[in-house]
Amino acid sequence: MCNRVRQASNTRLQTQFGAVLILDEDGVEKPLDHFQDEKRDQESGYDRPKMPVLTRWPNNGQFVMMNWGYLRSFTDKPILNARADKLLSGMWAESARNRRCIIPLDGFYDHQTREVPGKRPGTTKKEKVAYYIDKPNGVLFAAGVWEEVGGKKYFAIITTDPNATMRTIHDRQPHVIDTEDWPRWFGRLDDAGILAMCGIYPDTNLRYDEYHPDPTPPPPPLDPPSLF
Repeated sequence: MCNRVRQASNTRLQTQFGAVLILDEDGVEKPLDHFQDEKRDQESGYDRPKMPVLTRWPNNGQFVMMNWGYLRSFTDKPILNARADKLLSGMWAESARNRRCIIPLDGFYDHQTREVPGKRPGTTKKEKVAYYIDKPNGVLFAAGVWEEVGGKKYFAIITTDPNATMRTIHDRQPHVIDTEDWPRWFGRLDDAGILAMCGIYPDTNLRYDEYHPDPTPPPPPLDPPSLF
């Protein structure tokens, strides 16, 4: 499962694509600099963030701002991931056949559960260890699907079986599609072609490291100056 990512920074998008334009929710095209390039560390899908998404190729530098997660009446949480092995059935099929996309990321986070020594001698306990996964040579492009409901666009990230690198951490991973495969991904594909493009990503193209967030709390805000 992938529910926490680091969005691709404005700088990286501009380096990769040159002049980047974002189509906002009102259908208005705006330059990338219009959107504040904040620190996007640990962007949680359950916060329903808006992210730039690539919906066609060539794209002339244009991305579409979308909400992460499909919304359905049977759950109050956004559905963030579409399993590749279920992509051609149920709620995903129509999107997979007609509206595939690419989500640019700096990387993503996942957790490994492992046993460590407990407090008492001879005992163990389970501990979750966070990892950050990225590509050594630039932006990580996650494959996805999207839909439009009530004038708003929503995307989900496709997940596949893990490669050898990810298998030590988790049993699923976001599916990554490198730029040379984009013409096929955005082209005309039958069902067999869609599934063929959702194979296991080469493990030599990913790296990971334990992630330890800064434990130092931010300083308290300064008291506003007195008016009297």
